[in-house]
Amino acid sequence: MSNRSYLATLRYLLLPVLLLAFEAHAEPYLAVQTGFKCGQCHVNPTGGGERTVFGNVFAQTQLAANHLDTGADVWTGEINRFLSIGGDLRGQALFTKQPNSSSTDEFSFEQARVYASANVIPQRLFIYVDEQVAPGGALNREAYGVYWSANHDWYVKAGQMYLPFGFRLQDQSAFVQQITGINMTAPDQGVEFGVERDTGMRSSPLRTARPPGRRSIMGSSTAAS
Repeated sequence: MSNRSYLATLRYLLLPVLLLAFEAHAEPYLAVQTGFKCGQCHVNPTGGGERTVFGNVFAQTQLAANHLDTGADVWTGEINRFLSIGGDLRGQALFTKQPNSSSTDEFSFEQARVYASANVIPQRLFIYVDEQVAPGGALNREAYGVYWSANHDWYVKAGQMYLPFGFRLQDQSAFVQQITGINMTAPDQGVEFGVERDTGMRSSPLRTARPPGRRSIMGSSTAAS
């Protein structure tokens, strides 16, 4: 059996186990440290992407390596009560200097994304878009709608989105992300139903979607963030 065939077989053997057994995390260390759910800091109930007002304020006042005191002027992302925006810009710079040789330097973008959410019915119904603009030009990553119950104890999400999967590591080369093909670069289309439970950090999404290149499956997992 070729390496490619072996990896493909292993991927689909492990997929149901990962969907059913692992907990999904947006930022695991923050979840453990603060006890917050994903939706405390992110518009997405299962984490990632655009931040809420709380998430933006928390990031600027608590997460920054060097806090810049701007007084009461804190970016919240809200344009008005019906529209909010955000973004994610990541890059890396490398400078190399060796004895008896010329120094070299380089800079590259890891990713640049723009987020937007429109509150059709504030606190109940919103439409969300995640657009990658670099590298490689524009590419839509997520586009879905979310409807919340009046008490915010359950929601329905439909459209193109990231599957709730295992540990949401920023390292896209991690084994658990490579072997399943489910990661932050592989969105899929489907419907997700989630229940918010008052048990600390946990919420439970149930998802119908297609694994990459396959027919639809039903999977469930527990999201903690």
